[in-house]
Amino acid sequence: MKTEQELRNDIITLIIKITSRYPELLKYISKLPVSKPEQDPEMTIKDLKQHYNSLQDILKKYALAHGSI
Repeated sequence: MKTEQELRNDIITLIIKITSRYPELLKYISKLPVSKPEQDPEMTIKDLKQHYNSLQDILKKYALAHGSI
């Protein structure tokens, strides 16, 4: 099981990847139901996992639809 800090780092890494490779997806990141981790220090590990999974889902669906992985 990942620690809170590891999950936060994974989220940041994924956001950086989306920003650099798929900037057109940034509009969807702001619409996620969970706030950005750095804005809410009370987020639980469950919330962080859910946030990370949401980001991954957006990226995977976009990559599949546009023929890039």
